[in-house]
Amino acid sequence: MLKTINNQNKTSFVNNHNNNLLYELSVDEASVIIGGYTLVNNTNGRQYFSTLGPTRFPKNRDLVPGGEDNYPGQENYILYREKDDPFTPVIFPVDDPEGTYEFAAQNGVTSIKRLF
Repeated sequence: MLKTINNQNKTSFVNNHNNNLLYELSVDEASVIIGGYTLVNNTNGRQYFSTLGPTRFPKNRDLVPGGEDNYPGQENYILYREKDDPFTPVIFPVDDPEGTYEFAAQNGVTSIKRLF
């Protein structure tokens, strides 16, 4: 049986049958196990957005500059602001529920791009 221990952006798995066995996984490695996608904020500002899916209610989220997090693959749409003025909402479809995506900004326009 495996126990999950969360510790500052890493997930560790401890095997009860061998307590000396400890693995620390990166966010990307953990997303493969739990079946989610990773979103990275490569902008200079905090990004506020919502994740949602056909069977999931929207959840408000945010990422600090340089931050990254993992989201369930069932929340396969991201609602975010392309521009603040005028307010321009965009719905981005997540086509790979185990992929890695980034917020990027250029000339005042924020976009989401797939990294890999």
